[in-house]
Amino acid sequence: MPTTYPAAASEISYPMAEDTSKTPPVRRVMWGRRFLAATVAVPPDVAELLNTDAMAVLAVIRDEARTGGKCALPVARIAQRANIGKAKARAAIRLAEGLGLIAIEEAPDRKRVIINRGVKSRC
Repeated sequence: MPTTYPAAASEISYPMAEDTSKTPPVRRVMWGRRFLAATVAVPPDVAELLNTDAMAVLAVIRDEARTGGKCALPVARIAQRANIGKAKARAAIRLAEGLGLIAIEEAPDRKRVIINRGVKSRC
């Protein structure tokens, strides 16, 4: 009596299940940290105190503040655009404020606004 084996996995067809998850599409960062950091121009004595992550955060703040002079992005969005974590972004903002490159202003509606004071573009 011949034995019958089940069909190979490639021969079995399963109905396609609908994707019911509502996850948003993944947003890819267009420019990396190094590129962003390379576009920032700060005085040389200050530049040696900043690492690549801090320079990338300053580039994001500079680009956002280019039109109105102020950056109203939350720290999470700044970190996402700079391609770093939120804790590193907060530390970079504190360091830049301490060095006088940016100023943080409390708006009346309890939102923080970052003012660009000395970060310029190389381009």
